[in-house]
Amino acid sequence: MEVDVRKYVAECVPCQLAKGNQPSRQGYLAGNNYHSILSMVCMDLMGPLISAKGLRGASNPVHIFVIVDPFSHRVWLETIPDKRAETVYNVFLRRILLEWGPPRAVLTDNGTEFDNVLLKELCRLWRVKLRYTPPLHPQSNYTERVNRYIGETLRNLVNAPGARRCDWHEYVKYIEFVYNRKYIPGTNLSPFMVTTGRQPLTPVDNAFIDSEELAVPAVPYASLEYHTKVIVKKLKAAEEAVNAARNKSLSKIRERFNQSQIEEKFLPGEM
Repeated sequence: MEVDVRKYVAECVPCQLAKGNQPSRQGYLAGNNYHSILSMVCMDLMGPLISAKGLRGASNPVHIFVIVDPFSHRVWLETIPDKRAETVYNVFLRRILLEWGPPRAVLTDNGTEFDNVLLKELCRLWRVKLRYTPPLHPQSNYTERVNRYIGETLRNLVNAPGARRCDWHEYVKYIEFVYNRKYIPGTNLSPFMVTTGRQPLTPVDNAFIDSEELAVPAVPYASLEYHTKVIVKKLKAAEEAVNAARNKSLSKIRERFNQSQIEEKFLPGEM
């Protein structure tokens, strides 16, 4: 009877389509090609996290909406009260489409908050390609790497002396600022520099600028046209540097990954 059951299940088409199997060793690494800023953005949700004490109602933050540009490593974080399709729609429209313009493609997991008619219609109108990660393969979404950093940093902040775990939502924007100011591995550039052409200022930077202005006589301000040319030149140089560092890192990752893989080619129609 066991042999007959195995044979029946193995030849059952609905079973083969519905049941998920663990990823096998077949196939070499083939990653996505992030060749420029906003060529693709990845989205994911973290949570549900602990609720803030004393807060009630729909405005209570429970999840963190994470949006990442894999090329520039730029991250956008937004606390949201639920994971409904309308909430995801509003954040993506407000933080990305209306501030930075439409990316060429969007990559998400297969959750219903992303796989729905509302988000698909929004991407169709803005001419954005909506893509989903393969089942049982979450590492294909770059956001998973950022989620680990956010979780570790947030855990350290809420466990610091004088902090409360229920106030985690107050630290999210600070984590976004720090992450976008961190240098990308293999370069001397930060996500903020790659996307805007400059590094965000801090109180220390302002104090240093004030001391320089006192020591050096004032110089005429540059024109807007000159400033624009400098910014464009910096952005182009930053894009080339990030591309070179990424290609170098990918070659090492691909070589290490392929050592344990088996090259196998399938013909059309094979299962």
